[in-house]
Amino acid sequence: MDYHNRENVTAADSRAETTKKHSEFFDHLRTQSPIVKGQTFGRYHIERPLGRGGMGVVYKAYDTKLKIPVALKVIANQASHQNQKRFLLEAAATARLDHPNIVRFYEVGEKPQPYIAMEYIEGWTLQQLIHERRLKETHIIDLMIKICEALQHAHKKNILHRDIKPANIMVTAQGQPKIMDFGLAKVRDEDVEKLSQSGQMLGTLLYMSPEQIEGKATIQSDIYSIGATLYEALTLRPVFQGAHYVNIVCQIVDKYPVPPHEFNEKVSAYLEAICLKCLEKKPQKRYNDFRQLTKEFRNLQQQRPILAKRYTKLDAARYFFLKNKILTLAVISVFSILLVAVTFITHAWQQAQDLNVLLMQEKKKTEENLVKLKQEQQQSQVLVNASLKSLKYAAKKSPRLIQDKKFVQPFIKVFQQADRLKTAKELRWLRGAIFGQSNKRRYLEESIKDYNHVIADSPEDVLGYINRANTYRKLGKNEEALKDIAKAMQIDPKRAEPYVFRANIYHRQGKLNEALRDYSVAIELNPSYVDAYAGRGRLYIDKKMYHEALVDHDKALALEPNLAKAYVNRGRLHMMKSNFRQALKDFGDAKALGVKDANLDTTIARLRMLIPKRKK
Repeated sequence: MDYHNRENVTAADSRAETTKKHSEFFDHLRTQSPIVKGQTFGRYHIERPLGRGGMGVVYKAYDTKLKIPVALKVIANQASHQNQKRFLLEAAATARLDHPNIVRFYEVGEKPQPYIAMEYIEGWTLQQLIHERRLKETHIIDLMIKICEALQHAHKKNILHRDIKPANIMVTAQGQPKIMDFGLAKVRDEDVEKLSQSGQMLGTLLYMSPEQIEGKATIQSDIYSIGATLYEALTLRPVFQGAHYVNIVCQIVDKYPVPPHEFNEKVSAYLEAICLKCLEKKPQKRYNDFRQLTKEFRNLQQQRPILAKRYTKLDAARYFFLKNKILTLAVISVFSILLVAVTFITHAWQQAQDLNVLLMQEKKKTEENLVKLKQEQQQSQVLVNASLKSLKYAAKKSPRLIQDKKFVQPFIKVFQQADRLKTAKELRWLRGAIFGQSNKRRYLEESIKDYNHVIADSPEDVLGYINRANTYRKLGKNEEALKDIAKAMQIDPKRAEPYVFRANIYHRQGKLNEALRDYSVAIELNPSYVDAYAGRGRLYIDKKMYHEALVDHDKALALEPNLAKAYVNRGRLHMMKSNFRQALKDFGDAKALGVKDANLDTTIARLRMLIPKRKK
């Protein structure tokens, strides 16, 4: 067995009478000698250390009575008073639990110093299996079902684990998971609540839910931690990463997880949906309990309908909308739809004073086509050149409209009939662009079909290749996407957009050096390309090159002052440098640009607490 770098290795649970005895239980701790091989704890003989944690050391020992190996947890002499209490509560907590997928409790003793005897597991931690063996999805689902059943058993006993993570789950050679380390567990009993509800942030940060960071652990907090564990099993990386404690906390609180398929294109859409539902920011949006989550995994295993929806949540849609950087054209052929779209975009233009020349030219062409349309009383043969970039800008001013079914549905209805219109050739291009922005697989597949026709008719259409590549990427077909991007580069080697697109894919795949090269080439080709600076800035953050990241974010915001996400990223960079005033300013600018996330308000409030008030 390998208890690899284990920490906090016991279960915290209470019985009031046990807690009352804690002072005499620890009276002799400070004078104990180091534990050595062959030393005896009751009927247990020490063999070797297995791991060390914050509250003590775990040893492999031999039970001379039962003739079996055991894991012996011994509290550290230097343990804090708070950890001493948790150690005392552990025996009662673990003793309540009797489940084949939870490490069994044997005995608690106090001589020569306090210890707990537990089941010894031959196997590996789930963390080791994830990163050394790359588990198959079917195996992951099997493990998740058993782990969830075990946690449901614990919750029925009113025990919250609060430190679920891959390192705290052992897997036997027979493939059976065993949950261990209930050392931060919370028993929902009155006496223990006083210890657990002190507002402390308990747990391992990378797997903690937003509410647990606030010291408010619930059943849904353990569900979030299972989601974070599943995410790592699917992607080989934690949900959020960062070199700075505050940076990770801010991401957990206010950033949406990158969908797992962006790191592993083989992840099934339904398993990804379950994972993301577990990781919802609001506890009430997650699964009600582990019984429901277990049923969800079983339904997936048996190919039955599941509760989690693929890409239908507003947060997921917003995430993709902000991440998408591909330039497309939107052409509208029916007068009523054209009028709605132009009114929508024009409203955004009227609110902004810094629109670039391209948008003004597009607006002028649109208005000229409208005049011509009215004069000829026609509802076809009208082309409106409007880039997705301009639609995205308008959406920042009125984000709900772009998600409004009443606005989107007329487009879809017309595009479904495009083959019957006289402008079918042009509308194929537009329909491919609009369907390519959908999150529904059937529309994405229709987009591919449309662009197959477009490219067959116009083999030198660079934007056609770029747009089809974007749709392939959304379908998880990165190889096809990269082929289309290579073709676009071949047709127009001086165009910057394909390099940024490819860099984004490389970045998601963890090919940081290749991504850095492409971002830099794009900047050489177009020194004013905002997306290239913003993308390279994010890449530098992942490479822990924070100075370079800050320079690129400064450049991106100098070129385009309305990049809300860039303000958020730059604010985090300033936080890492402890430039809290500048971070507060950047977060404030992001909020002013339309970022309406309550969690951002929480981050701003925390910053205000960190910044000392200036003397008048």
